[in-house]
Amino acid sequence: MAMRGEDRRLLRFLRLHRFDRNPLRRRWDRLESVTLVVAAVLFALCAVPAVAVAGAFHADGVAAERHGRWVEARLLADAPAPMRVSPESTMVRTTAKVRWSDADGTVRTGVAPVVPGTEAGTTVRLWLAPGGKLVTGPPDRLETVTRAVFAGVGVQLLAGGVLLLGYLTIRRLLDRRRAAAWDAAWSAADLRWGRRGRSG
Repeated sequence: MAMRGEDRRLLRFLRLHRFDRNPLRRRWDRLESVTLVVAAVLFALCAVPAVAVAGAFHADGVAAERHGRWVEARLLADAPAPMRVSPESTMVRTTAKVRWSDADGTVRTGVAPVVPGTEAGTTVRLWLAPGGKLVTGPPDRLETVTRAVFAGVGVQLLAGGVLLLGYLTIRRLLDRRRAAAWDAAWSAADLRWGRRGRSG
């Protein structure tokens, strides 16, 4: 059965980067193979911090779900009027300064998301997150999991991008070394052949 193009390219790649005693494989080829292996190992190890970051985001989301509370806040100023952002839609949220009371009766003020055009003095129900931020409501479990997954994948992709850039940079330097070595080898061969021609 004939090999597909992808299979042939993979086979050539493995032949180039495998570790053996092939005399045709130069030192620069072996260094590139070592660099590739190191980059692959480091990429795999980056899964540890990626999982840790995802876990931290998930824990924060769960804490926001469980430890926040609803508050009744009163607008201290009129919210900006609705603004057309496209012919088919309108802005559905804006921010305005509000005042609310903590569980111990302490009066707080802050900026919260509200419906555009809401008048001053209107009471709105908002979710007070554990960090003191006012939002429209608690995060649901799907949002928590999604944020955690995106955070973990983002860390892994960032690490992969940095490692790929490093590998390509090293490979470019090695390609220059290889080209210089080939030029030197051809020059030496031309010199030997020239001597043989004159001696013959």
